[in-house]
Amino acid sequence: YLKGQKPLPPEMSELYLSYPHGFQTVRLGDTLRSGLARRGARVVSNTSTPNRLTVYSLPENSRVLSVGRTGYAIEYEIEITAEFDYTVNGQVRVPRQSVTVLRDYSSDETRILAGEAEIEGLRNAMYEEIANLILLRVDAQLSNPQPSEAEAAEPAG
Repeated sequence: YLKGQKPLPPEMSELYLSYPHGFQTVRLGDTLRSGLARRGARVVSNTSTPNRLTVYSLPENSRVLSVGRTGYAIEYEIEITAEFDYTVNGQVRVPRQSVTVLRDYSSDETRILAGEAEIEGLRNAMYEEIANLILLRVDAQLSNPQPSEAEAAEPAG
C-alpha cells in the first residue's frame, strides 16, 4: 500500500475524534480527519459513538540552536508532541501515549516574510507526520492485540 492508503481495522470504520480546541489542535484534527477518510473511516459528530480517538494535548516547543555574528538567531528547532489514546466500545484499546516530531530549520534575518512562510509549511508537514504516526500506532495495536494479563497467565493446553 502507498503511505496513508492502507485500510484501517474494522474498529476504526466509524469513530468520534476528540481534541482540545486551539489553532494547532484544530489543524491536527483536520489532518487526522482527512487521513482517516482517505483510509475508509467515517468520522462522526455524535459524541456517544463507542469508538473514540482522543488527542489530549499538542504542545509545541521551539528553541534557538545557533546565533549568527549579528546576534540574531539563525537556526531553530521545533518540537511537536501529541498525546492520545483510542477506545473501542468504551474500553481503552490503545493506552494513552505520545508521538513527537522534531525538525530543525535555518532563518535568514533578511528574508523574514519568506522565512515565516517556510516555517508554516514546515509545521504543516509536521502535523501531517504526527497524524500519520497516530494512525499507524492505533492501526498496529488494533491489528495485533496483546493478550490480557489473565489470558497470558493461562497455560496453553
